[in-house]
Amino acid sequence: MVNGLIPCLDKSLAKKTKTIAFFKVDNDGFGLGAQRREIDKNDLPQALAELGEYLRRLRAGESVEDLQPTLGLVVPKEKISANGDYNLNGERYRENGIALTTFPFRTIKDIAVEVRAGFASGQSSVETMGVPHVRPMNINEDGKFVAEGMKCISEEEFNGRDDYALDAGDVLFNNTNSVELVGKTCLIESSIRGGFSNHMTRIRVNRDLCVPRFLALLLHSAWRKGQFTERATRWVGQAGINTKSLSEFQIPLPPLEIQKEIVTEIEGYQTVIDGARAVLDNYHPHISINPDWPIVELGEALTLQRGYDLPKQEWEQGPYPIVGSNGIIGFHSNFKEVGPGVVTGRSGTLGKVHYIDYDYYWPHNTALFVKDFKGNDPKYLKVLLESIDLKTLGDRTAAVPSLDRKNAHHVKVHLPPVSEQHAIVAEIKAEQALVASNRELIARLEKKIQATLARVWGEDAPAPAEA
Repeated sequence: MVNGLIPCLDKSLAKKTKTIAFFKVDNDGFGLGAQRREIDKNDLPQALAELGEYLRRLRAGESVEDLQPTLGLVVPKEKISANGDYNLNGERYRENGIALTTFPFRTIKDIAVEVRAGFASGQSSVETMGVPHVRPMNINEDGKFVAEGMKCISEEEFNGRDDYALDAGDVLFNNTNSVELVGKTCLIESSIRGGFSNHMTRIRVNRDLCVPRFLALLLHSAWRKGQFTERATRWVGQAGINTKSLSEFQIPLPPLEIQKEIVTEIEGYQTVIDGARAVLDNYHPHISINPDWPIVELGEALTLQRGYDLPKQEWEQGPYPIVGSNGIIGFHSNFKEVGPGVVTGRSGTLGKVHYIDYDYYWPHNTALFVKDFKGNDPKYLKVLLESIDLKTLGDRTAAVPSLDRKNAHHVKVHLPPVSEQHAIVAEIKAEQALVASNRELIARLEKKIQATLARVWGEDAPAPAEA
């Protein structure tokens, strides 16, 4: 394997040894071209000899503590399992590697071929047609470029500014904003002709020294740690990092191959995180309709009632939740209804449905609540209400839309027997448990990303997420 670290595995010895050996083969005696011509460099004989000595000692029961192969590394298993990610990349455990030492620091100007701020555009805040023009809000909290909502400038305004276009691999830094947002950074993955605002700084790196995504990850992690908050120049309502200050900012710089490994590791975690978030964002309980179920008006399955007035100045702290159109909005010393409850928005926010798992609660006047379940499963009725587009039933003649319960009562729905309602609720509960496990997965992998970046910075890694 060229430029690879080969873990040497032998099942017969796996239980006898407390170490794992890695051997790096940069050259196998042949070139990388299509013809695979012979070359003078060949690491295989040396690697095989050192591997043979390692295996000989293990089989003979001899110590390998003093074995120092020139092309390899002998690593205790406990070191590999120390941070819980079991990464079988030997370079990570070398004494000058990511897990054991601090990399040399270099300034941005040492690794960049250009550090340039963008240009102001008075039209970019209003134009939606023309040439895309990137602004700070196009970088999200995760350090990703977001094209949605990107404003534009006219061709006339952009004319002559082609040197401000963004290329794939450019690193874009938020240089001016409210102080807590200065330093958000993203990688541009495809070219954008229209350039970027003067609130952004474009960094183009020397790719023989630095991987662009590696720099973007480090700068964004520095923002999360508040490093730019400390360095920013402040004025009324704003803060900024000028080009000179950013150019002098220092980052740890591993060898290029290690940078690539770090990026690959983090991108692997991020891919899974993105998938888990997609599950959380897109999952909605679904009722598969049986055509044999009777069709009734919603008012035959439940009775909705307007909540009770309770001005905020009359709230008295207590154990009973006050439930409005957005869910629990506070707690009170008294209650109006016995739980469990099902509540949806009456005015303002329409369409959200809340299951209130309390013995007693106060439905607020901004909400409608189920006064009578008419023998049906409350949790099933919550899902049933969620399946109805309640927003379209709202009266929008006033400034604040409102939902008339009479309109909702006339909606036709399929109503299964109560026994089937229970089965549907149980199935949905099982689905929701699987969906919820994605939150734990996201938390764990985000911790792994933080730990990897912390080791690059030479810091203690954060504690792993609790189970």
